[in-house]
Amino acid sequence: IFRGRVKIPVSIFEDLSPAEALSKYLKENLGLRFSEIAKLINRDQRTVWLNYKNSSDKKISIKKNSISVSVEIFFNRRLSILESLVKHLKEKGFKNKAIAKMINQDQRVIATLYSRVKKKLR
Repeated sequence: IFRGRVKIPVSIFEDLSPAEALSKYLKENLGLRFSEIAKLINRDQRTVWLNYKNSSDKKISIKKNSISVSVEIFFNRRLSILESLVKHLKEKGFKNKAIAKMINQDQRVIATLYSRVKKKLR
């Protein structure tokens, strides 16, 4: 699987935990195996399986006008899934308020996450 070609709609992160949403989307919508997902996002296969299992009775919504991001933004293990997403969107020029609206969070949460990203990557 070529990491650069796999696109993730940002709207999937609205309702579930980020790791659950990502695992569920890659498994159910793209039909990937747990081992493939683990390689794509640089996480342990058992963690991917657990996140998927925890999301089994939940639904993800994919909005038509949702922007998409490449799965490769989630590869850095130093950052959480949500931190990686916020970092990417901030680098693309999105404001905290816009990011917050996209993933159904408070804009202060986005500010905190981005601040944490900057500390971790110093």
